[in-house]
Amino acid sequence: MPDVNMALFSVLPQEDGTMVLNGTVRINKDYGNPTRWRMYSERLEQGKWHPGIVSRDIPNICAVLQVPTEAWYQFTKHLYQKQCPFKYGVW
Repeated sequence: MPDVNMALFSVLPQEDGTMVLNGTVRINKDYGNPTRWRMYSERLEQGKWHPGIVSRDIPNICAVLQVPTEAWYQFTKHLYQKQCPFKYGVW
């Protein structure tokens, strides 16, 4: 995951199946172009963490940040700044 602080950010599910995104995301370091993301999930099973079903290596997240078929697009389409580089500070 990127080095961000999401302590003041909430994803609020609504009764109609939509979500409300509310709050502030603070970037803790600069992200230029290209920026590689390695994303994966883990599951807790019998008190131990094991690899989950999600694993993806993205050589340049900047190139696909605003692609509508990507899973994160539902969030990134609402960003004020839609392209890299992302500088340290608040989104």
